[in-house]
Amino acid sequence: DEIRKFCGEEAQVIDGPPFSRQKQWKSGWRFMIANYELVASDYDAIVRLAPDGIFADESHYVNSPVAKRTKAFKELQVPVRVALSGDPFPNGPWEAFSVLDWISPGLLGRNFWAFRAAWCVMHPHIKQAIVGMRDKEQFQRTIAPHIFRIHKEDVLKDLPPKRERYVWVDLRADERAYYEQLERELRITVSGEEKLSVTNLIALLIRLRQVVDEPEVFEIPAPASKQVAL
Repeated sequence: DEIRKFCGEEAQVIDGPPFSRQKQWKSGWRFMIANYELVASDYDAIVRLAPDGIFADESHYVNSPVAKRTKAFKELQVPVRVALSGDPFPNGPWEAFSVLDWISPGLLGRNFWAFRAAWCVMHPHIKQAIVGMRDKEQFQRTIAPHIFRIHKEDVLKDLPPKRERYVWVDLRADERAYYEQLERELRITVSGEEKLSVTNLIALLIRLRQVVDEPEVFEIPAPASKQVAL
């Protein structure tokens, strides 16, 4: 839709079995869209295509320097490279390496291990665990010329108005009975003498939500009341 809006052209979405995708890559469309998994499996076809540029949406999916799709993706050194992400470094600034190394090879070091040695603070007891960054101000200055931030206020005029609709749904008798049973079990577990971990507590709370969202998980045969209502 966006390509049609701004360029007045259609785009070829690469999908389907391998023989079908090979034909799609050769179709001659100016714009082609593919997911990151296909970059690895269809790498040779993409290289033969010799694209003028790549716009990598949700680029945080190739943050891991050791992942197969990241390695294949970084081999695509095309003239124009743009990485887009709403959450570029979800766990820490060190996750910037793979994407920035694709945009500007060597900017942060010749490889991830050199980058880690130069910029990262390692955990003293946990092997290969990064806990922070060295010289954060210098790091920010280094990457700043390659990052353009767009704030929500900058694009509000391009977004449709937000609409909210509240729908109140009553549970069926079988859903409510199972929900109340799980709730009783949860209260007994929480008030018990045995210490309950946060992970187990969250798992129990998720089960309560599943009853009202996906009762099929608990072999309640009818569709969820929410699904019927919506």
